[in-house]
Amino acid sequence: MASRGSIVTSGEWAYGEDYVLISNTPLNVQSYQEREGSCSLIFKILHQQYGPLVLKMMVNLLNQTDHDSGQSGTLFLNKQFSAEHSVPISIPYHPNVVHLLHSYNGSTAPFKRYLPLLVPEGLDVDIDMASRTSFLAMREYPFSLKNFVNKFLEHKVKLCLMAKERIREELHLVLLLLLQSLFSLQHLKTSRVVHRDIKLDNFMMRHSGQVVLIDFGWAVNLLKPDGTPTIATEKNDIIAGNSVAWAPEIVAAHNSFQTPTLYSEVYGTSDLYTLGKTFVSVFEVFGFCRKETVTVVSSVQEECRISQLSSTVSLFSTRCVERAPPSVSMSPPPSLSWDASCSSQTVLLWEGSWSATSRYICLVYPHSTHL
Repeated sequence: MASRGSIVTSGEWAYGEDYVLISNTPLNVQSYQEREGSCSLIFKILHQQYGPLVLKMMVNLLNQTDHDSGQSGTLFLNKQFSAEHSVPISIPYHPNVVHLLHSYNGSTAPFKRYLPLLVPEGLDVDIDMASRTSFLAMREYPFSLKNFVNKFLEHKVKLCLMAKERIREELHLVLLLLLQSLFSLQHLKTSRVVHRDIKLDNFMMRHSGQVVLIDFGWAVNLLKPDGTPTIATEKNDIIAGNSVAWAPEIVAAHNSFQTPTLYSEVYGTSDLYTLGKTFVSVFEVFGFCRKETVTVVSSVQEECRISQLSSTVSLFSTRCVERAPPSVSMSPPPSLSWDASCSSQTVLLWEGSWSATSRYICLVYPHSTHL
């Protein structure tokens, strides 16, 4: 049975026959000098049968010494890009995790004109696109969590609220974003998957305030299809998307690697560590780490009652404390008591947070349509 939102289709989509570009400018390109994400170009398309979608083309470049037939072959493409689509489609549907509608290996011929976006100006090496690469189709997510936070801070001076009310509403907003991010990681944990590239850029948002985790290019299934553990056989297997955000146990395992190691022994809570590091920075820029404001980790306990998430929140609290700078007071709550009557997948956490989120989205994106 197809999961929610699935497009039941197979095979390669042909440009000009199955779909056309709605815009000639990739969604993740601001200029020839500025592009979000180094591994893909993202286009808004109109499919003749399925309507408006987003098509993600994985970057597959080669130089004159490479053999295009090998780099465009199915075995190479599957090895290079398969995690991007195989991991998310291997786990059950969840509203806070990207749902891919279709994936295929296809021709890059219609996209050769975008090569200047991918090759640094002045490079004296003959670089070209491989003739084929991997493509992924999904629904459009209007903006990233990073984009939303940055724009919110830019517009913050426009808020006409008293100090205490503003602080509380902003706290509700950040907690709502944080808890949805925790929902996504809880789902991955239950599905025995590690993402390995947690950052604000990889959390997308809808105008409704829904947060969705995307970009599984670094992800790993901790179990093989036959149920046996996945093993890192080489030192370079113990890596993640951004070395600056590596958890200490990843650094230690990478530096001391000598024998094959179970991925589960290295990546048990590393995604939570990176999420903690990410949100500590958000807490700081919003001013929630000052002594006169409520501690955010404690507020997760005080403001919300979500069942089946207690272990994740406990681990997040511990890892958040690891990431907090010395000037920040962020002690995890001594005990967690959760209301078992609430579903762990409840997105409507509390009315005040959603109303605040809706109001702030209207402020940051005044011409948006709420979906």
